[in-house]
Amino acid sequence: MRQRRSHTYPWRANVHCQRFFTHGPRQEYFEVAPQDPSPDDTNPSAPAVPASNMARDGQHELERIQQKQAELASRQAVAQPEMSDTNPWLERVEWAHHLAGFTFEEMIPWAVLPRDDEITLQRICSA
Repeated sequence: MRQRRSHTYPWRANVHCQRFFTHGPRQEYFEVAPQDPSPDDTNPSAPAVPASNMARDGQHELERIQQKQAELASRQAVAQPEMSDTNPWLERVEWAHHLAGFTFEEMIPWAVLPRDDEITLQRICSA
């Protein structure tokens, strides 16, 4: 009885490839995942996972993550900034250091509303 010879090829079969360029340099092919994996295209020892199962599993994972984020957010008390809180800019320019020693009454005259010709500042103040 004659035995069938197994052929060894210098390439892999059933591989999905594409390339970006058809002319000039950089015409190499690169491997991409198949859109609809079938048992022929995947590792024969690994079970085929239908796309619907993958989508369902992904949806469940997304819902689990969203639920976990909601739980964490509900545990954390988010403090609303107060008008008296300093902002990063005031901390950066160190106004507290520069104004140290002045009383509130001494600083009131410095806080003036924009003049009539300062339209942009008026808009900022009204916002």
